[in-house]
Amino acid sequence: MDLSTKDEAWVKQNYWNQLNHRTLIEQKGETIEELASGMGGKLRDYAVMANAFTFYDGNSVFRQSVIADADPDAVMLGWGDASNGEDAFIRPSSSVGVYTLPADHAYNLSVLSSFKIKELKQKDQTPPSVQDQVHYVSFVMSDGDNIQWMLNDLAEKGKPWFGNPNRGNFDMGWAVSPSMMDLAPTVLERFYSDGTKKDNFVVGPSGGGYMYPSMYPEQELDTHLNRLNTYMGKADLSLVEVIDFNAFNKKVMWDKYTAKPNIDGVIYLEYSNHKALNGALKWSNNKPIVTPREMLWHGIAGSDVNSVAQHINAAPRNPKSAAGYSLVLVHAWSSSMDEVKAVIDQLHGDVQVVTPEKMVKLIQNNVPKEDTEVANKVYEAETDFGHNTGKLDGDGWSANPQEHTAGHMLFGPGASDIPAGRNQVKFKTMIDRVTGDNDRVLNLDIYDDTAGVVVAEKAVHRSEFQSANTYHNSTLEADFVAGHSYQFRAWYDGNAKVKIDRVTVVMNRNLAERIYEAENDFGHNTGAIDGDGWLANTEQHGPGHMLYGPYVADLPSGVHDVTFRMKASGAAGSGDTIAIIDINNASADQIVASKELKLQDFAVQDQYTDISLEDVDFSLGSTYEFRVYFTDKANVKVDHVRLDMPEITKPNTQSLYFKFGGSNVSSLLFGTDAGQKQLQLWGKASEQGKPDVNLTADGTWTVAQGETTVTIGTGGALQVLQSGDAIVKASYNGLEAQIPIHVSANYTSRVFEAERDFGHNTGAATADGWYANPQDHAAGHMLHGPGVADLPSGSLKVDFRIKIDNPAGSSERVLNLDIYDGTGNKVTSEKAVLRSDFNAADTYQSIRMVADFVLGHAYQFRVWYDDNATVQIDNVSVLIPQ
Repeated sequence: MDLSTKDEAWVKQNYWNQLNHRTLIEQKGETIEELASGMGGKLRDYAVMANAFTFYDGNSVFRQSVIADADPDAVMLGWGDASNGEDAFIRPSSSVGVYTLPADHAYNLSVLSSFKIKELKQKDQTPPSVQDQVHYVSFVMSDGDNIQWMLNDLAEKGKPWFGNPNRGNFDMGWAVSPSMMDLAPTVLERFYSDGTKKDNFVVGPSGGGYMYPSMYPEQELDTHLNRLNTYMGKADLSLVEVIDFNAFNKKVMWDKYTAKPNIDGVIYLEYSNHKALNGALKWSNNKPIVTPREMLWHGIAGSDVNSVAQHINAAPRNPKSAAGYSLVLVHAWSSSMDEVKAVIDQLHGDVQVVTPEKMVKLIQNNVPKEDTEVANKVYEAETDFGHNTGKLDGDGWSANPQEHTAGHMLFGPGASDIPAGRNQVKFKTMIDRVTGDNDRVLNLDIYDDTAGVVVAEKAVHRSEFQSANTYHNSTLEADFVAGHSYQFRAWYDGNAKVKIDRVTVVMNRNLAERIYEAENDFGHNTGAIDGDGWLANTEQHGPGHMLYGPYVADLPSGVHDVTFRMKASGAAGSGDTIAIIDINNASADQIVASKELKLQDFAVQDQYTDISLEDVDFSLGSTYEFRVYFTDKANVKVDHVRLDMPEITKPNTQSLYFKFGGSNVSSLLFGTDAGQKQLQLWGKASEQGKPDVNLTADGTWTVAQGETTVTIGTGGALQVLQSGDAIVKASYNGLEAQIPIHVSANYTSRVFEAERDFGHNTGAATADGWYANPQDHAAGHMLHGPGVADLPSGSLKVDFRIKIDNPAGSSERVLNLDIYDGTGNKVTSEKAVLRSDFNAADTYQSIRMVADFVLGHAYQFRVWYDDNATVQIDNVSVLIPQ
């Protein structure tokens, strides 16, 4: 039969019923060019042995038909079209119950899979005896789901990972795939035998292979986890990594994982930012779901060696709290064992490095297993307390000097149902006047009736109130003991009119805390680093923002508190403003809270004081700065800024609009191969001053026009199908919004010349481009710019036309490409370019990236040079669907 005119669709139509529907292979290598570049053939032997349907068609309708017809919990070996991000093909696969094993460069699987090993055993992972005044840290290498990496570079001597000479000198976690027990059991056995007692293996994301379990069909997930449990038993694995989107609070999903006897715990990695949850901990079936507190990841602020070491050194020494543990995710493609060692070398003596399995056992044995669903406790001042002075005043309890003497305005309520843990207690108070003397007006404490001791106490001075007759939260923290009875007392000094509305106990598990270090996580226009903080003094520094940033956009909608830990000294006048703290919504260019500070706001000079901006409305998706402006009137030092998020709310909305790529859009443009994209639905707040709210998960999504062009799923998951025009509609609570979408297979190009249209920090011009070589040039940005702001909203392709002097030899990185959104202050796409990515010497080839663009944002197409090869860049082209 002549097959020269046949394609994969013909094979599927005629031979699908003769093929294995449990195993699929997605593998480039069909074209002459791909075969010549070495992409083809690497899985062909296994495809024949497994009778597996083999194809590659990008993120197309045909691909969707293949995975839709696969068996439940089928496996896809190879790799899909990740030009729009890997989630572009992992999402649709997950939604039909198919998981992926990255294996497009895996050799000899037909031979390796023929070996059989019943079970493997890791070396002993008995945890150390717990020490009270110690902080425990664990490092785990990323990308353990990658079969081809395990078969090739991971263990090679001289490479940055398992073959690095530092391995074995300190405890380290390595993610591996339990599917290796089928595909290459002798290779996994070699890792176990070469590993030392300091090497610990955990399951890579998200179990048997790469998928997003929150999107997996329920029955298929049950099947997957049953299989995973079996293979974890065979491979002596007890922890499993999971990558997903906004899944940390999906208790039902976690209960499925932790119900399996071989799973002792889960490491959850939020897709967009693996450390986004800042070490948060949950319990499921009395097993911990842990999250990274830190990352070692080149190019991400606060994730460099020095920052990670400083953050860990400043962390609490308390093994009975989740805050006493730091898990560090080491990004395999930008970090190495050398950098792990560099962090460890900077750690203090009371920081102990353990393997991930040892850390989970320490958490299991020492951190209270609390019910995460327990609500905060609210006690009303006028009804829930006893009173020795003051009077009923509307919705609260007040006292004034004319009528009342000093005494307890509040005592009680003898609460004995507060869970164990370090909880916050907030006294909501107001005062009649903030000017004049700065005497103490209240003394607040938390009294443990059972133990007969005060466990926390705070003196409240007049200057702590930002304005008169406005409620203000005074906050105390204490370690509560389960079953003990507690009073929250307010002593009135008889020298001001004071009113108390209520006392709220915010449970530790409900209090998501993030700390941003002044010296590491912010930008600075004045001042200098000073030990553990950032200092601006009147002798050396002029006025300006001593802190700006850190431009965080993943804060949940709600009412949160921001606390600046600061100190001041000098001889400023009593009326002089020495600093201004504020919270700036950079997305809306709006200051949402601010406070002018005077020297008298610091009770004792040159001692740290916590100064808070409380009950501030935040909106998920908006970008925020926490700023400190130095006026040059007194010396000011900032240690850190702390964000507490005790209250999540949704304000009423008056209209709806769409976001894409984190910003507002009114229309979108895609190529036919765009695959799956994410739209967001937002509600404009009805009440002035309240934040807009993300309604993506709550809205109803439909295609109003062009159902053959796109589909839209729950949660705004947009699937591009073919050329045409469409209108997507979203509705919520009686409101509607529409957005037009154009899809095309044809493109027009915007070309930016390397030597003319960019800035350069290294390299030199040639007649037709920009080059750099190790002899004449240092590492740095060969290209940055051009700051183009008129590209349309949607997904666009960007081609970097580059050549290299020699593609042979090691597969080290030679360039790092990224697309930088200067308006949103974020990298929207990044690609490491290896020497082996080039097909021939001194021959231009295009290296393609895909990113989501927003009209009006200023974009740079940057090229970082690693100073280890001669490289020349001709131009950068942006391909725009017509």
